[in-house]
Amino acid sequence: MVVPGLHHLIENDQRQELVLGRLYERLVSTWFQLGSLRNESFLRGTPVDPELARAAFDRIASVTSELDEALQGHPRQPQWLVIRSLLASYTVQFQEYNAGMAQWQSMMRAESAARIEWKEAFSLRLASLSAILAEARRQAAQEGPAGFEPIPVVSVQRVIQETLREIENNLASHAQMVGEAPPGGLSRSLLAELDSRVEARLRALSGLLPALLPGFLGLSMPGAVPPLTKEIERFRAEFASYRQFVESRRFGRQSLEERLLQLHEGLRTTRSLGADRIVAEADYLWEAITADADRLLAEVREKFWWRFAFLIGSFILACLGLAWLPSLLADPIERLRNRFQQVKPGEPLPPAPPCIVSEFEELDHSFVDMVKQVNRHIRLQDRYLKTIARIRQVFSSLYEMPIHPGEHPSAPLHHSIQRLLDLLGLQMPELVFAWLFQETTKGLQPLGDPHEAGSSNPGLPYPAVSRAEHLAIATWLARQARPAPTPAEEQAEDAMAPLPLIPWSDLPEPLRQGRSLNLGFLAIRTPHLGRSDLPAPASGLLYLALASDQGALRAADHLFLSVIVQNLATMLEIANLLVISLKEREMTFQLRIAKEIQESALPASLPDHPAFDLEAKIHMASEVGGDFYEFFPFPDGRLGVLIADVSGKNVAAALLTMVLRATLRTLPIPGFAPHLLMNRLNEVMLELIPDGRFITVVYGLLDPVSETFTWTSAGHTPVLAIIEQGNIRQVDVLTFPEVPIGLMPRTYSERRIPFRPGDRLLLFTDGVTDLRNPAGEMFGLDRLLALLRRGDGFPLATLLAELDRYRAGTPPPDDLTLLAVRFRPVVKLPTA
Repeated sequence: MVVPGLHHLIENDQRQELVLGRLYERLVSTWFQLGSLRNESFLRGTPVDPELARAAFDRIASVTSELDEALQGHPRQPQWLVIRSLLASYTVQFQEYNAGMAQWQSMMRAESAARIEWKEAFSLRLASLSAILAEARRQAAQEGPAGFEPIPVVSVQRVIQETLREIENNLASHAQMVGEAPPGGLSRSLLAELDSRVEARLRALSGLLPALLPGFLGLSMPGAVPPLTKEIERFRAEFASYRQFVESRRFGRQSLEERLLQLHEGLRTTRSLGADRIVAEADYLWEAITADADRLLAEVREKFWWRFAFLIGSFILACLGLAWLPSLLADPIERLRNRFQQVKPGEPLPPAPPCIVSEFEELDHSFVDMVKQVNRHIRLQDRYLKTIARIRQVFSSLYEMPIHPGEHPSAPLHHSIQRLLDLLGLQMPELVFAWLFQETTKGLQPLGDPHEAGSSNPGLPYPAVSRAEHLAIATWLARQARPAPTPAEEQAEDAMAPLPLIPWSDLPEPLRQGRSLNLGFLAIRTPHLGRSDLPAPASGLLYLALASDQGALRAADHLFLSVIVQNLATMLEIANLLVISLKEREMTFQLRIAKEIQESALPASLPDHPAFDLEAKIHMASEVGGDFYEFFPFPDGRLGVLIADVSGKNVAAALLTMVLRATLRTLPIPGFAPHLLMNRLNEVMLELIPDGRFITVVYGLLDPVSETFTWTSAGHTPVLAIIEQGNIRQVDVLTFPEVPIGLMPRTYSERRIPFRPGDRLLLFTDGVTDLRNPAGEMFGLDRLLALLRRGDGFPLATLLAELDRYRAGTPPPDDLTLLAVRFRPVVKLPTA
């Protein structure tokens, strides 16, 4: 008969505490996975992927629901509610952190683009000042006395050159730091020093320039004073705008970064508090089991005294009739009483001496077996709970070990795998050898060092088998390895699929080499737990050798082995994600450099022409693209306009735009009529671009004297002419059916149309008409014509706003470029 305390311990408390332990284990694992996503986003300076965050929170919600049900009415329910409130606080902080990170990323992109614009504006302004001063210096040298050198001009030129270099270096360094550092990674003192150095240079130059004006008048060069005065005023205005920009950006960025750092630390603190609470609950589980054991001993003592009293009464009655029985029964009863009093939790009882009364001897044996079973369950629970608590430390050390750029995360991974295998050895005393491998086309590749019995169980004797022999056995077992044990939460331990051990005798003879050893072997494949859209890492194989002749693992070892295998699979997935993250970071850096190079190839500013108002807008579908445009002002007042679209997108198309730009730089553009320039471009591109690639081009020549527009097209979208006739706005579609350049030898022709003041021309790429809305409908040429007839197409910013409103957030399928020309009233230009 099983006493009530033992029945309560085995059938109720142990099973309930095991279920709670598993649920807390799943909760900690998912919480740390969510923390790793946040740490990764903080290192990369990007928000956490919403899909990954949602999946993690869904798993936490599922475990939370199960814990709510399991702890309903449980004495530890208030402690669980505290952990639940920490989870809720963590969720709110995480959402605020992710929104702030997205805002920070947008702010950094905008600030980097703005600083590039400031650098280009200051460089152009200072280059213009330098050119004016150089011309003044030349005139002074020609008109002044022999050997005369205008010292102020020379000094200012030198200051300008030094300022140009300072602005270029400081602003480039600033843009690089802002573009690559995560929140809080920037040195605020260094940023302030960079801004102060640029500001000091510009302030010194701003104060020095006005001092030149009297010097110019004294040199009898009044012609240089108006342009110099104009440039000085522009320089002062841009310098004041730059200072205001720096101050406004600095305060907003610092405030947001401080808030992100606070949220980052707050999330880490909340997670640590939650983990500590869960570990405390695990300690409580052990204390509850210990309390059940104490209750069991108390009940055993109580039953014993009742039975002892019954035996004493029986003994007294027997003594009345049988005088010789006392000596026969007194000694066994006394020995049994003493053994009951010797029982201590977790300590075994010594063997009982022989007894001539078989019933007493059987009772003693039953009691000894019962104590052994209780102590065994206590030891298993002790090892299980302590090891589960240590798994959190293993993952924490994996996250905290730094990985430098270009370094593979194998070292921290191998260290953490070694610690997990050591924990497995603590839980399974019979474990002789454990090794984790990665299955590749070249065979099994070890992941770190193995666990050997001497590292955790120094007193366990085991047969001497070398690592090379273990590797050969693991290779043989890999062909029949079992999948990882993943029992369902509601599945009973005795209902798990058994994991049979392969005895030494079943190994092939070349592996046994005639030896007979008491060893059993097991090989388990780790599951793939990662995202389906990422490349799966190579399969992992866990190899175990146990000093045991049992046919299969015990239920407790089976359960703990499933925990270790799942955590090993999680580590392999983490290492795979780290490798992917490092590759993506390198690719992003290279694309950013390519984008900067391509942007530098576009015109820095539009020509200031007295006869035409010019506008240009370009938007790439990705980091880099294949659209290109250029203006060519001629000395006689004419203006060349070119727009091109390279087939394809991304880096390949961007490279072809650079080839086209380099070709145009080598040609004498003013000496070519439009059709002759197109012929020459086609000849060059046929030799340079690969087969299957081509470029559509429109090149036109605006002549303000003859008031004509002469153009040619190579397979490009039509040119739109907007003609104002009183209250009527007419839009003509100027088509030109020709093949793109780079496909075949071709002789192109040209056409000419007149224009009047107030007329406009619109040149665009097919990215405008190919734009689609969320329903998949193209914008098309008809919508563009209707928009222009209503007068909603100019300035180009208005047209772009209409296009953005139409696509409603749908990513553009192609690069988009717009050029607009408005004809001013006729201006008589001096003949060359």
